[in-house]
Amino acid sequence: MVNSKLSMSQQCVLVAKKTNRIMKCIMKSTAKSSDISRSSEMILPLYLALVRPHLECCSGLLSTGQMWSSWSRSQWKATRMIRGQEHLSYEKRLRKVGLFGLQKK
Repeated sequence: MVNSKLSMSQQCVLVAKKTNRIMKCIMKSTAKSSDISRSSEMILPLYLALVRPHLECCSGLLSTGQMWSSWSRSQWKATRMIRGQEHLSYEKRLRKVGLFGLQKK
């Protein structure tokens, strides 16, 4: 979707909402008490297959800091869900699982 100013910001907002819904499904499907379902071997493939492609499709179009922060939030949630990494900073969690921030992409 492109508005009259030839901006795809509306499309990016819809994609951000979609990724948030997907992240909620991932969070609900992984039991908090189970170490296996909260491991990086379980969370990262789900995030990389279901969420990250949506974020990357609009990443070149984003220019506002507010939009970047809402998009980075999905990745922040995914790394935070991994058991044993809850206490680490976002940058340390990214390094530990081998991901880059969306702005570097």
